[in-house]
Amino acid sequence: MVVRIIIDDLGIDQTPDARDLREHDVRVLHAIRDEIRQKLASASGSRLILRMPGDVFRRFSDLEGQPGLEVEHVSPRKLIRKRLGGIPPPPWLTAELADKLGLFRTNLPDPGGADDALERLLSLIAPELLSAGDRDGLAIALGQQQRSFSELLRIPDVAAWLRGRLTDLGLADQANAILGLFGEDPSDGYRELARCVLRERLDRFILDHDLGTELALPPRNCSAALADAFGPLPLDVAQAGSFPASLLKLLDIAEREIRGGSMPVAALAELVLQDWSVFFERMQTLFENHPGIASESLVCALETMADGDATALAIRMREYLANAYCEPLPPNASIKQVLRWSESYFRYAIGAFERGVEPDESVSMSFACWVGSEGIRIQQSDYDWRKASQAVEHELKQGRVVILCVVDALGALNRDLLELALNEHIDPDLVGTTGFLFAPLPTITEIGKVAVMTGRNAWEQSGDYERALRERYTDYLENDDHFQFVRNWTGAREPLRRNTRLLVHLENRIDDDLHKCTDFAHHRDRVRTICQQLARQIKRWLLEARGFRREVAVFITADHGATKLARIEEPLPGTTPVERRILRIDADIDFCPDDFFRQRTSCDSSGYLIPYARVAYQDDRTMLHGGLTPEEVLIPFVRIGPGSRDTKGALQLRSADGRGDAVRGGWHLGLRLENASPEAFINVQIRVLAPFTGKYTVQTIEPLVELDPFIMKIESELEQAGRLTIPFELRYRTRSDDPFETERVELDIELTPHLVERDQASRDFDDAFD
Repeated sequence: MVVRIIIDDLGIDQTPDARDLREHDVRVLHAIRDEIRQKLASASGSRLILRMPGDVFRRFSDLEGQPGLEVEHVSPRKLIRKRLGGIPPPPWLTAELADKLGLFRTNLPDPGGADDALERLLSLIAPELLSAGDRDGLAIALGQQQRSFSELLRIPDVAAWLRGRLTDLGLADQANAILGLFGEDPSDGYRELARCVLRERLDRFILDHDLGTELALPPRNCSAALADAFGPLPLDVAQAGSFPASLLKLLDIAEREIRGGSMPVAALAELVLQDWSVFFERMQTLFENHPGIASESLVCALETMADGDATALAIRMREYLANAYCEPLPPNASIKQVLRWSESYFRYAIGAFERGVEPDESVSMSFACWVGSEGIRIQQSDYDWRKASQAVEHELKQGRVVILCVVDALGALNRDLLELALNEHIDPDLVGTTGFLFAPLPTITEIGKVAVMTGRNAWEQSGDYERALRERYTDYLENDDHFQFVRNWTGAREPLRRNTRLLVHLENRIDDDLHKCTDFAHHRDRVRTICQQLARQIKRWLLEARGFRREVAVFITADHGATKLARIEEPLPGTTPVERRILRIDADIDFCPDDFFRQRTSCDSSGYLIPYARVAYQDDRTMLHGGLTPEEVLIPFVRIGPGSRDTKGALQLRSADGRGDAVRGGWHLGLRLENASPEAFINVQIRVLAPFTGKYTVQTIEPLVELDPFIMKIESELEQAGRLTIPFELRYRTRSDDPFETERVELDIELTPHLVERDQASRDFDDAFD
């Protein structure tokens, strides 16, 4: 046969090289007829294959029966049977319905080995319906079907099969309602069911937590029993109608109730119902403002979501919850160990305060007792409050303009807010890492402020701040206009004067607000605002100094911090409460109670009793200070200006035992590496210099950490022995995008000699005498 005509009304034939002819134009049909006649007459060349519907074939029916012409009628039912693996199709499966269901596609899967024709049919067009193992999976599978599938659901056999599946899943009572929902358009029915489920979850949340009528929900479009039969069904936010707005409003209401203590924190997990970015973005904002909303149940709920924002938020919350416990400070800790411990303590304390509770008293007391017993060691360290005035004096000696900002009650607990403000408004290359200082005791303004500014005890100098500052720095203030005193925040916009050498700015608002802040969140909000304003003012002073062509160094510190206390005790006889936190001694006492630290002042009979415990006197309604908790004692200290990020000397390389043991090809050196700064270093490379070779790499060394001793192998082409000064080079970065810093270090190390290895010639020489 040289001409083949395939009659295919449904367009289901897939014969290769067949030319489709669905044109009714007379001229086109005449041209095709002539082509057919020429091909039949010549009976040579390639076959001509034409595919056309029956109404077009009628124009060529007179040619049927001629030699060389084959006419084939496509049988949809035969093809359907083939697609079903040889099983006869059900009588109700017409060719038109099969075409709508996609049974004539070429990429259909294998129909499987089921004996039932309906199940084979479903395995081809909706295999997820057969594999769905629970109610939610079945609803999702139904919602994925095309609109044509609803015609299939109206067939009694198919409806009966679906009723059986619903009965197996415990939904016999809801079968009619489900068939009604999905009977018109499966995707519309799924969206309606998902919205009904979401509505009932929100309504139940409102009722369970007594939220009243603050939020109005849309009316029900399906029964509560049907909605309760399913879990939260995934729903695109664009198809959810008014529910995204309702969910966000309910989230805000719930966060407010949690903050007020009338709703358990874990309740928020009940609102993680949909994978909506807008919901997770709002929760992220709430978490930043109130970390206390985090809970293990909420993290687990977020981890089930596929949204990237949900995953990132779950990671942050889990990290936050990991800091929900802090080990007590060991009584024999070094100062650097204490500062490292305080980093974890502050994360823990912020979480506790945000949840409306206090840090565990045993943890706070471990620090308080350590401070009470280590006063001399603290004073001799680099972290004593006197270091602030020493740093000011050093910069004055260098001829720089110095700006000293003392922020009353800015404890190290809020260091993160200070760093955030500085990094937002000031060139990061000018801002040094925020370190800690131990504040003067007791931690009250009348003692701490003048002490930190001058480096002298408050009772040893005038209570007039300006006079005390002029006396302390008199060697550098030759004229009156060399000193500029900004007494409080109302004068903070005062410009830097051209001749100023020392500007001291006192920021009092945080301390003033302590008497108004009834909760920690309010305190953090005020600190955040004041730090932002302070950073902007410092930026202005830096610009003014640049206009005068003056080099400037800015220091920010505080006189004490603050805490929140709930336990009230009666003052001891013969004492007067101060700041509702400590006791002033009114009469001479010869003893100090075991649970107090005695801070003496100008004479033996005066001073203060500071409780180790987390107790207040008279009133606990607002934030307090004066005691020995880490949040009261530790204060921030940061330098801004050229060289603030200078890390020279921060990394300290030492020999572990002062010797290098000879090994084959070189020596093994035991070394120690310490980071003495409050800043981490990355990509630390330790390289020995000529005439030696050798290298050791440390990926990261955290602030104030000494690594365990490590072994580094060095080699030399020359024989070396004895006590030698060996040169090393340290290369490191503080940030991944920074260039490498380089330092040279020399260590005195005793290298043990190698045993001389006898070569073959020396052995032959010795053997000649045997």
